[in-house]
Amino acid sequence: MNPVRQFLLLLLLPLLPLLLAACGSNTVPPIGAGTPSPQTATPSTSPPRSATPVPDGSQTLTVVASGLGTYMATTIPVALVHNNSTSAIAGQVIATFTISTAAGSIVRTTQTQPETVPPGSTVGFAQRLDLVGKGDRASVTLSSPVWGGTPGPAFFQSAPPLVTCPGCSTDGGLAGVTATLALPAGIAPGTPVDVRVICSGPGGLVGGADETEETPQSGPFTMTLEAIVSAIPGSCTAYGTSIF
Repeated sequence: MNPVRQFLLLLLLPLLPLLLAACGSNTVPPIGAGTPSPQTATPSTSPPRSATPVPDGSQTLTVVASGLGTYMATTIPVALVHNNSTSAIAGQVIATFTISTAAGSIVRTTQTQPETVPPGSTVGFAQRLDLVGKGDRASVTLSSPVWGGTPGPAFFQSAPPLVTCPGCSTDGGLAGVTATLALPAGIAPGTPVDVRVICSGPGGLVGGADETEETPQSGPFTMTLEAIVSAIPGSCTAYGTSIF
């Protein structure tokens, strides 16, 4: 035997028992021992949340626009009021107009007759006054309406009113407004009707009319009203309410 190999073998012989013991203690653990098993997600058994019901419109009124018509001896504040509810009727609505000068001095405060604003509808309010054309602006506040009830007869404008204003200028004038209203069922000829005309012009509402007439017939009827405007009107809309 090679002397070098013999020398190495003699050197390793005393260490052989230790090496064998170390190899015997290195036991391979069984598969999965000490290793956390994967967790399976448990599906939720709680019932799904139901969708929140969408409210059918809030029971509120909105002043869409307001304005003032002044000419010679007459002043007429006007406003458009919208019912935000899609199901509830706003009854006994009263508009309070405050007419003031450009400097803010109050000229007059006046109230309209109670009106009904159907669900999702816009209704015109107007109040004619003898103020010798005084006032530069009008603000409006609304009374708390009575919600619910049965809607009153509705007058439908069958076509856009014909508006003529030959004498109108940028300072206003008298506009002739010819409107055709459809008479609802159940309204007898001769029933007093409160007809309000709201006119729009440069920058917003520029005036209108507020007159009471008797229905001449059972079908659609045509009325011509004088609208007080503070500027040349571009268009006008008529609104009718029967008075019992």
